[in-house]
Amino acid sequence: MREFLIDCVLVFLGVVGSRVVFTGLYKPSKDAAKLFSYIVGLAVAVFFYFTWARTGMDPVQLVICTFYSDAPVCVERRTLAEAAKRRSSSTSPASPASSASPAAPVAKASKDAPVAPKPSLAQKVPPDSRVVRPAVIHTFNPSQVKDLWTTSKYSNASGGGGPGGGLVNEELIVGGWGDKYYTLLQFDVDDMPQAVDSVSLQLFCFKSHGVGTVSMALDRITAPWNWKTEGSGPDRERLWWADKPRAVAVRSPLPPCTIGAWYSIDITDIYRAWKSGSSNYGIQLRPLSTDNRWNEFHSSRYTSDPTLRPRLVLTQ
Repeated sequence: MREFLIDCVLVFLGVVGSRVVFTGLYKPSKDAAKLFSYIVGLAVAVFFYFTWARTGMDPVQLVICTFYSDAPVCVERRTLAEAAKRRSSSTSPASPASSASPAAPVAKASKDAPVAPKPSLAQKVPPDSRVVRPAVIHTFNPSQVKDLWTTSKYSNASGGGGPGGGLVNEELIVGGWGDKYYTLLQFDVDDMPQAVDSVSLQLFCFKSHGVGTVSMALDRITAPWNWKTEGSGPDRERLWWADKPRAVAVRSPLPPCTIGAWYSIDITDIYRAWKSGSSNYGIQLRPLSTDNRWNEFHSSRYTSDPTLRPRLVLTQ
């Protein structure tokens, strides 16, 4: 784009300069001067086009490379030309003279010569080959997963204020603006297979208020939690920040989510540990910054499109 604009400026200057010289020497009429400008402009444009088509450079670059071959633009053009030449030579078919080699004598097959048996299907397939199975998607409803968000400062109970406590609604929020918003999820995986190649948690990122999305950390929750039966807050309708369970860090950083797309987190090791007998208290997502950046996902209570609820994707 920059080179095109420079060429346009040069054409304009060439036309204006030529018209000034022509008018000063011959004192033509206004219409003649205008016609001369058109002819000069067309000629300069055609000259620029053919120079570019033959050399890949505009006239200014051609002059520079003629007298100063080490200029950056000249070095770049030579590098591109050599790369194109190498590609052309590597893809061109070999000539008969270069590809010819002494042919080995071909023995004629005898009618009585034994014929090698064709390999069977078992011989063609390597013994360690495996059948690749498609990924299995498990979508969860509220009876199969505990998922919610909680916050450190403001209460979302009636009347607001403190202490901090989130909501159990259609959203899962990670972020903050001076305060912190965590998301917690605990899936029922008892009826899911134990032998897996990979497991990923997928959440659908549907919006982000503030200045953008946020990087996150993945934690493994190490203690039981149930906001419906226990807690220090004034009600049992939310997980109060003070009742947030203990957790240990697993992976950080996780990149910010993309709005309008699925966000995938590899939890293969955590899943295998659950299926091997480790306590399954779920996972936690927490923000790595609290500067008005937010990731907002659909929860298991999202009703407009249940296919966008949190899900586990397994490959075996």
